[in-house]
Amino acid sequence: MSEVQLANLIRQDAPGDKPPPSYTQAREKAAKASSEAVSFAGKVGVKSMRAIALFWRAHVYLWSGRADSGLHAANDAERLFNELGDQCGEANSLVLSINPLLAMNKKDKALEVANKALAMARECGDFTAEDASLKAIDEIEGRNKIVPQMIMQDYSQMDVAAAAAGPASVAAAPPKPRGLDPAVVKHKVLDMVKNVISSDDEIETDSPFMEAGMDSLSSVELVSQVAKEFQMALSPALIFDFPTVRAMVDHIVDESKAALGG
Repeated sequence: MSEVQLANLIRQDAPGDKPPPSYTQAREKAAKASSEAVSFAGKVGVKSMRAIALFWRAHVYLWSGRADSGLHAANDAERLFNELGDQCGEANSLVLSINPLLAMNKKDKALEVANKALAMARECGDFTAEDASLKAIDEIEGRNKIVPQMIMQDYSQMDVAAAAAGPASVAAAPPKPRGLDPAVVKHKVLDMVKNVISSDDEIETDSPFMEAGMDSLSSVELVSQVAKEFQMALSPALIFDFPTVRAMVDHIVDESKAALGG
């Protein structure tokens, strides 16, 4: 679930609104599952798992329109990621706390957090958190030029480098690294999904994980397994940003190409 979607849910679920029963039941189930995940992670004493579970619970709170509780959970996740030295997790937790701050009319604090998240995201190389931070800063300050300027700058630097090298070097340039094989990644991800949800049923590549039976606890386990299998620093919001096997596989392959300079 993106930060924009979370913000919309906060606004839509304001006091006085009456969401349909199915919506209410879904969020109550998610709230219970996320609480169980946080409790389980605390009992087993795995700090990284607890940090991810708290991050997941913050998402659920914001989905429920509970800005204060969402902010509290995001802050707890940020603190744990900080203790773990996980800058990407910390940056994503900071990003997650921006919208509840805005919902609570704390614009100055939201801007401060967005700038901190931006610096941290750039330092750890999390482009998703960086982009979210930039968009939040643009929205808060009413500016729309930061992202286009950065993109133009990147292309201009590429053009200068190409011009300096000359056409012969371009023609002789070796092919870019291909990264991980999508078919292999797909096979492994499908196996991991089946493992964490304890199911032998076929998983459709375009079916949302939550519809396949994944809850907060199994989502935490999936993120951990994927990160370990492919040796990647992945955002705790992986299943929200890439909620299907196909989307997750595409993301992993793209990340592998980026790591190789592809």
